Amino acid sequence: MKTIFEDEDICITDLEKDFDFIALVENKSNKTLHIDFMSDDMFDYGDTITIKPNNWFGILADATGYRQLEKLYNKQYYINE
Repeated sequence: MKTIFEDEDICITDLEKDFDFIALVENKSNKTLHIDFMSDDMFDYGDTITIKPNNWFGILADATGYRQLEKLYNKQYYINE
């Protein structure tokens, strides 16, 4: 496992495997967080992941999941409440 990003509210981890979940996004806060991924043209936001307080979200090993993982590594996302 490899931590991509971590602060007091969120931890993003690459599981370094290619089946089931490929990454986890953990919400360590007591508020709902939204991760907005930039679209491929980089001028707008596309996919959004919503994570409830003190919960986690698994990114699946599919085309969307691999695209999201690449955007996480490239910091092409925005986290908001």
